[in-house]
Amino acid sequence: MHENIMNPMALSDPSYQYNHNVGLLLGIDPDRSYGNTMADFNKIGEYSIHKNAFIGLSHRFPNTSGGEAGKFRFTNNYVYGFQGDGTGQRLARVSGFASNDFVNNVYQQSNYSPDFTTRNLYGYLNNETPGNIDSMGSFYVDGNLFLNNDNTVHPITSVIQANGRMILHDRQGGSNSGNTGLNLDETNSILRDEEIPANSYPVQKLAASQVKNNVLANVGGNIRFNADGTAFVDDEIDLFYLDWAKNNTDPAYFTTEIGDGGIGDSGRFQYPAYSTANAVNLDIYDTDRDGIPNTWELAHNLDPEDPNNNTIRADRNWNIGHYLVKNNAGYTDLEMYLADIGGDFHMLANRSSQQ
Repeated sequence: MHENIMNPMALSDPSYQYNHNVGLLLGIDPDRSYGNTMADFNKIGEYSIHKNAFIGLSHRFPNTSGGEAGKFRFTNNYVYGFQGDGTGQRLARVSGFASNDFVNNVYQQSNYSPDFTTRNLYGYLNNETPGNIDSMGSFYVDGNLFLNNDNTVHPITSVIQANGRMILHDRQGGSNSGNTGLNLDETNSILRDEEIPANSYPVQKLAASQVKNNVLANVGGNIRFNADGTAFVDDEIDLFYLDWAKNNTDPAYFTTEIGDGGIGDSGRFQYPAYSTANAVNLDIYDTDRDGIPNTWELAHNLDPEDPNNNTIRADRNWNIGHYLVKNNAGYTDLEMYLADIGGDFHMLANRSSQQ
């Protein structure tokens, strides 16, 4: 289960129609010559991704494959600046027999999103699935929102009803033939009216109208501590992507040549020059170089000059803010620190108080 991860896939110049800015591959295709077997295919279980940002995707949100036991759930994610890549790829492509639940996600076009009318948001292909062709995967897509470039909000179901090419079921075609909307008469056979119940730890599900603000306020990397223990985020690239998504502004650091310092292979955003203005003095910040700031270690009765204390997996209780964390599994100090700054304990404490 993954939460609060930003996946910035640099969006291309619209003149570069064939860029390949991809998201996730989940599961196993047993017939792609990777050494996978049908037994591997049928072992695929549950996987959940929630409250993340995917920026500038052309496809693979996500691509999944698995047997009938497979359950893929995508809840409260924010997908911004998506586009087809000119080769017929759809945003989500599924093969296999697994269920795929897209619940209360937000899809938003950007200033640099090409016309999406000949692309597919969701596509299911039988041709890469071994076994009985009548056994097929399925989608649940109710509750998702589609935002046009002018911020007009549409329920995803109305978008699909208005344009049948947004979802398709392709029995015979290759990976790209579905771009023209083949076999649309069978679309309803892969859509479900209800979610598949999840056996994993329950996700606190937000209304789709809350997703954009909630996700953009919590994703991003490089959370660090100032000397006084307060946290800050100083990654300029992260801030750039977040500002772009929040304000729908034109991209900065734009490049058009291969090998010119851009993010990706061509026509991407150029990395800004690295600044040492906020460089950390490790002798003061993390004296024992164990990856844990001195301020955090001192606040939790640890020795900031002893790197060996992080190798001990001790069963002990931790006072984290206004709640107590019982570490009965013997996690290391570093694991507890990372869970703390990642917000895991805060999330679990809030969830427990609501149940």
